[in-house]
Amino acid sequence: MIYLFIAIVCCTLFSVLMKFCQQRSVDVPQVIMFGYIAAAIICFLLALFEVGVANTPQLFSVFSSRTIWLAFAQGAIYMIGFAITDRAVWRCGVTLNNFATRSSLIIPILLCWVLLNERKPSWIALALVFVALLLIILPNRQQQHAPSLKQSASDKIRNRKSMLSLIGVFTFAGFGDFMIKVMQKSAATDGVSATNIFDPHYLVLLSIVFGSGALASFIYCLATKHIPLKYDPFRAPITIRMTYGFLLGVSNVGCTASIVLALTQVSTSIFYAIYNIGIVLVSTIIGITIFKEHVNILQALGIVIGIAAILFMVWL
Repeated sequence: MIYLFIAIVCCTLFSVLMKFCQQRSVDVPQVIMFGYIAAAIICFLLALFEVGVANTPQLFSVFSSRTIWLAFAQGAIYMIGFAITDRAVWRCGVTLNNFATRSSLIIPILLCWVLLNERKPSWIALALVFVALLLIILPNRQQQHAPSLKQSASDKIRNRKSMLSLIGVFTFAGFGDFMIKVMQKSAATDGVSATNIFDPHYLVLLSIVFGSGALASFIYCLATKHIPLKYDPFRAPITIRMTYGFLLGVSNVGCTASIVLALTQVSTSIFYAIYNIGIVLVSTIIGITIFKEHVNILQALGIVIGIAAILFMVWL
């Protein structure tokens, strides 16, 4: 369970860093890009440290494995998911986006049960998790103006795009989590140990995952003009963006490594349920204590139900 706890802490740190970036008007897509670059470099340097500089050619043997294509696909899924999330936040707000991301836990749980013959999930526990997510996240949504009885064609198109954005966030977040398990199993068949996160070949695979994400995020930043072609005095200094990116990269490596190790000890259905509700609970506590956010009665009830769901799954 220690790896599950570390994964929750690292992912929560990711969310806290994003909060700081928003408060300080730091370009989030650029920070994400620098984070992927930092994560890729960290994983490759760790692999190099394990085998020694003289044995560097050994690391490239991983390119002959089938898992290499899954690593590239995983990186692409991460970045496409981020691009959709970036649009979803702009169209639907942070609250609905967070709910779509966290509720996507059902995808890896069901796919691992059906396709990978993993343990059957506890439907009662999952129901408790979803109720807790609803109560904790949705009351944060800001009150919007009541919709007009008559919607213009442009309003209908905007609403349709918003719904598709949330569906995209839900789908890519869920498949991204599922691909971690698939890549873990594929690496094992290729003779790469997933139980030892310091296996140099697995570190190279993770470096490829993050490197693919970095390349895709660079293309996205160029396409959306998040990388200006000329100096912009109103943007945060690049040293600030790179610093946040490095911290993001460290938390990303810690989170991914912990997820991989936790999935070797805990069934997928239990892990992703506790992982997602745990992130929401810890983030809520941090919001109350650090950012002085207020919790209403529904959110307090959601926290109690979330804790009950975790205890139910641990003692099941």
